Amino acid sequence: MFQVVLIHYNEIGLKGGNRRMFERQLQNNIQQKLDALFVDESFSKPEVKWQYGRLYIENFVLTDCPAIKDCLQKTFGIANFVLAEKTMVDFDAIKQKITGFLCHFEAKPKNLKCGGGRSWQSFRVTSKRAQKDFPLTSQQINEQLGGFIQKETGARVDLKNPDIIFYVEIVNKSAFIYINLDHRVESDDDAVSIIQGAGGLPVGVSGKAVCLLSGGIDSPVAAWLAMKRGLQVCFIHFHSAPQTDTASQDKVKRIVGVLSRWQSPLNDNLTMTPFLDFQKKVLTKTIAKYRVILYRREMMRQAEKLAREIGAKAIITGEALGQVASQTIENLAVIEQAVILPVLRPLICFDKQEIIALAQKISTYEISTEPHQDCCSLFVPEHPATKANLADILKIEKSLNLDA
Repeated sequence: MFQVVLIHYNEIGLKGGNRRMFERQLQNNIQQKLDALFVDESFSKPEVKWQYGRLYIENFVLTDCPAIKDCLQKTFGIANFVLAEKTMVDFDAIKQKITGFLCHFEAKPKNLKCGGGRSWQSFRVTSKRAQKDFPLTSQQINEQLGGFIQKETGARVDLKNPDIIFYVEIVNKSAFIYINLDHRVESDDDAVSIIQGAGGLPVGVSGKAVCLLSGGIDSPVAAWLAMKRGLQVCFIHFHSAPQTDTASQDKVKRIVGVLSRWQSPLNDNLTMTPFLDFQKKVLTKTIAKYRVILYRREMMRQAEKLAREIGAKAIITGEALGQVASQTIENLAVIEQAVILPVLRPLICFDKQEIIALAQKISTYEISTEPHQDCCSLFVPEHPATKANLADILKIEKSLNLDA
C-alpha cells in the first residue's frame, strides 16, 4: 500500500501564467532536500514528480516516511501532504484501491478507533475530477464509491461529520486515492491522516535577501518569515572579537544551521563581519546617545555591500516598532536612509510574546536565549536617542571620515 506521497499547495494554485515557475521551484526545493537526506541510500531514492497541479513523491519505502515527513513539514509552499495510492483512471481500478484501504483496516482491527473505543462507523467520499473526460461526474463518483464502501463495511454515510473521509482525485490520466480521519478517531498509523505543511511560497521565487543576524530571539524569526514569502535568505553577523568571546559567533552558526533546514541544505550562507574597529571609532569621536544609530547605519551599509556582491535585492532585520529605544519610527527612518536597497522588517508589528512563540515553533528560541555578549550590547549608552535627527547623524558621519 501507499505508492506515493501526494503534495497539495494553496497559494501557488492561485497564480496565473507563471504558476509553473512556482511549481518547478517547489519541486526542485523538495528534490534537493530529499537528495541531501538520502545521499547514502543504496535502494531508496525518492523522486518528486509533477502531474497537472499536483506534486507527488515516489520510489520510497514506508520506513522512509518519518524522514520525508520532517522534510516536507519544513518546506515552504506546501499546504498539506498525505500518503496515497496512485492508479489508472478507471473506476474498477479505483474501487480496487479502495478495497485495499478497507483490507488494511481489517488487518488491524484495533488500528482505528473513534471516541469511546468504537471502531469507525461513518464515512464520506469526496472526489475531485480535473480530467473532465472521465465518464462520471464528481457527484456520481461519490455516490457509486459510497455505495460500494457501505456494502463492504456496513458503515453509514455521514456527509457533515464522518469518522473517515475517502478522497479520490482524478488528474491527467491518473487517480490518487487517500483517506483522512476525524480528530475523534484514534490511530497509531500515520498513513491515515492528512499532514499540514508550512504554507507560504517556495524559497527562491521571490529572490534573495541578506538578513542581519544578531544571535538574539528576533532576527531568526524575521529570517524565517521572509523565507515563508519565498525569499532565499543569506546571513551577516557582526562581532566584536576579541573584545567579546566567540559565544555569539558559535550561536549564530547553530541558528543558521536550524534555519537552513527551511531552505535548501546548501543555502546556509553566513558572513562573519568584524565590527570592533568601527565601534571604537564611534566610542572615541561621538556623543553617547547616537552610538546605536551609528552602529545600525554602518551595519546596513555593510549588509548592502554584501547584498550587491551576491545579487540580493533586499535587507532583512528583526526590528519591531517600539521594542527598544533604537526602534522608534524616527530612528528606523534615519537608520534606513543609509542604504538604497529596500529594508524588510517582518516583525515590525509583532509584540514580544508573538515573536517568542514563533521562535519556539521553529526551534531557535533555546539557542537564542543562551547567554552571550554581542556587539550590539557593547558600549551601549545608558540613554540612547529615541528621535535621532538625520542632519545631525550625517554631520557626525562626515566627521568620522567613514570612507577612509
